[in-house]
Amino acid sequence: MWESAAGAKGDGKNGVKLIVGLGNPGCEYQMTPHNLGFMAVERLAETCGVRFSRREARARAARAEIEGEQVVLAKPQTFMNLSGLAVGSLLKKWEASAEDLIVLVFFAPAEYSLKKSGMGFS
Repeated sequence: MWESAAGAKGDGKNGVKLIVGLGNPGCEYQMTPHNLGFMAVERLAETCGVRFSRREARARAARAEIEGEQVVLAKPQTFMNLSGLAVGSLLKKWEASAEDLIVLVFFAPAEYSLKKSGMGFS
């Protein structure tokens, strides 16, 4: 599942891999497109029979095994625009590299509008 281009498995702490679903914390964002990453990692946790019962490295986390690999599933609690802080903290905590990481995120097609002051995104 996690083989690099060279064919070697990642070497995170204890061989742990990270799957991070991005989203925004809080019930007001729960069913929004920004939270599709959260929804995907929650479905994965449900399939594996685990719950997000731990808080670590600015995220809610769960441990699981997927195809024989030890995996940390995580939902950063830092909002989308600061999710890199949580992902970086998780990588550091687990002594993992980018090769040990999968990030689940949804980007909606941007709508552009021209304003007198410049271009805006929504």
